[in-house]
Amino acid sequence: MFIIIALVLFTAVGCVNVPRQGQEVTEPSAPIAYLTQGHAPFVSIFVQQIASGFLVPVSVYRKVGDPPPIQQAVALLNGELGSTEYRLLGGAPAKIQSVALHNGVLDIEMPPEFPSWVLRNQTEERAFIGAVILTFTAFDDVEAVRFMVLGRPIQGMVGGLNLSGRLVRPTLVNYPKVAPSHKIALPHAVVYARVKGSNVLVPVTRSLPRRDPAAALQALLEFAPADNLISPLPQGIRLRAVTVEGGVAIVDLDRRVVNLFLQGAFNEQIVVDALVHTLLEFPEIRQVQFLIDGRVLGPVSANVDLSRPLSRTPINVIAP
Repeated sequence: MFIIIALVLFTAVGCVNVPRQGQEVTEPSAPIAYLTQGHAPFVSIFVQQIASGFLVPVSVYRKVGDPPPIQQAVALLNGELGSTEYRLLGGAPAKIQSVALHNGVLDIEMPPEFPSWVLRNQTEERAFIGAVILTFTAFDDVEAVRFMVLGRPIQGMVGGLNLSGRLVRPTLVNYPKVAPSHKIALPHAVVYARVKGSNVLVPVTRSLPRRDPAAALQALLEFAPADNLISPLPQGIRLRAVTVEGGVAIVDLDRRVVNLFLQGAFNEQIVVDALVHTLLEFPEIRQVQFLIDGRVLGPVSANVDLSRPLSRTPINVIAP
């Protein structure tokens, strides 16, 4: 009986992208891009989860009257997070003074005491640099960041990074903290695993047979538990195909995922967030469109609508 109901619901919400003759077509609203001066309803920053020590993204929903997303991200990094589960990195010497975007490069002005602090090149300093780069390169219009003091690039190396240059989004995240015995080689990519016993998603680097979106999602499906991390995807999901067209990753899943959604066997939002954020780690991807057996699926729940391409989604949401 359940299988029959599931198939009926699938037929009701699934649709082929070919309208009937004379049928009025309503285009789905375009996803809101995650831009520094845009109108995204949330802002995300990278912090340290206290219990695990992992660098993780957390999101805060924006309210009417809040500053632009980039300024709100700066304020959160500078100490306005207000969470007991996560810890901000840095301290007084690492307070961001201002930011300015020029041709895709975000110049980050730091206080005069910052160079002497960051060049100690210890765990805290390296984690801070990583968190800042990951936070700001998540914006669609930021390709790289550059740390400045008194308007000039900082000279020196931290964690193998030359601070005087343009720093792009790293492909080694939470490594070697995660599974130090698991040697990372090229090719590799960042995938979003789940902390066991919670709904917290953590970006980690995994070796791949080839660096492409399909291989990254397959690595997520086959993620071997390690360091209290597990795959966020339930058994039974099968990846049929992944293609990228014009900045949109088209992910075709087996229809068994519909049954899993309908059964409430797992948190569908966690699954969607893990897939979307894993794919957005590839710079050529800006949006993700999900298909089920080659068809566009309608809303899965009140919170999950897969009928249109998705851009960056809020992740590990906390109350400000």
